[in-house]
Amino acid sequence: MIMMNNLNSLPLPEDNQIEVKIAPPGLRIGACALNILFSIIALIPLFATMVVLIIKNSEQFKGINENNPEAVFSALSSVFAHPVFLLSILVYLVYGIWQIVIMSKHGQSLGKRLLKIKVIKSNGDEAGFLGTVLLREVVYNIAVSIIVALLVMIVSALVSETALEVLSNLISWLPNLICLVMLFNVKRDRRTLQDYVADTVVVKLPD
Repeated sequence: MIMMNNLNSLPLPEDNQIEVKIAPPGLRIGACALNILFSIIALIPLFATMVVLIIKNSEQFKGINENNPEAVFSALSSVFAHPVFLLSILVYLVYGIWQIVIMSKHGQSLGKRLLKIKVIKSNGDEAGFLGTVLLREVVYNIAVSIIVALLVMIVSALVSETALEVLSNLISWLPNLICLVMLFNVKRDRRTLQDYVADTVVVKLPD
């Protein structure tokens, strides 16, 4: 059990606190899956528009060669500067900004909100933009990307190209696998690597 503070300050009277439970693995995995699904849906207009415009302007793309930069620019402009393509980018940007806003304000992505789980600080405070977005998402993913890239570079000097492809995929998935295992560690409040970076915990809100 964790006491979550309603007013984002400590200490608080008991009537301004809510008793919550640690979110179970199933809900956290489900929220992650929903977020991936929503991101794919938000990207569909972008990719669909790109494919349609490329097919529509296929004649321009057939005439492209490296000695004719004007033709290259014209062909690319027919797709990437098209109003419908720009509108589809705007749709995805709005979705992304909306996710950031609700994560900062409520400690919940859209997937977490639907499944009634929430990110809070380990002391019960609201995580806010710093904890939910900046540390938990941006800093964590940058750090993981750097570490994975360094590990791949080290491995590439030790193994063959065939083995490198397999090992690179395994290394890139390793942080996710570690986080998945950590979800089942009850003694550590099911905190993942992201939670330790941001000093957060994910809880199940009362029904």
